[in-house]
Amino acid sequence: MLLSILIPTYNRAIYLEKNVLSLLNDLDLLSLDGIVNIIISNNCSTDSTHEIIQGIRYKYSNRVEYYLQTENIGLEKNALFTLEKAESTYVMYLGDDDYLDINFLEGVIGFLREHKNPSTVIPAFVGIDLKGKIIPKNGRDYNL
Repeated sequence: MLLSILIPTYNRAIYLEKNVLSLLNDLDLLSLDGIVNIIISNNCSTDSTHEIIQGIRYKYSNRVEYYLQTENIGLEKNALFTLEKAESTYVMYLGDDDYLDINFLEGVIGFLREHKNPSTVIPAFVGIDLKGKIIPKNGRDYNL
């Protein structure tokens, strides 16, 4: 496995579902099966996160690893938990509402394949709403 996308989450089912389904679609379009996987750690959410991810895992069990914490261990420990589960060469942390553009994902995979031992990749970002509409002047490095 070249890259694991790590998603610690808590009570953000609607955002997480959109994100994971989008990522899985992009992985299919880019033929990245066996190259990229997704690791999700649910920090004892009280919303429908567990049921939604279980449904997704039923269809995509070979691409999505899912862990349910029995108690809320806090963001930092939950994030470290996902890192401990990763067995890939590289990892990418995403918030449950951090959506990637397919071109960015393709570029990252190309960069990781081409360059040996990169230490970090830091993307720019823009804010978008749930419908994918850009929120004006929202995000780091806006207009770059």
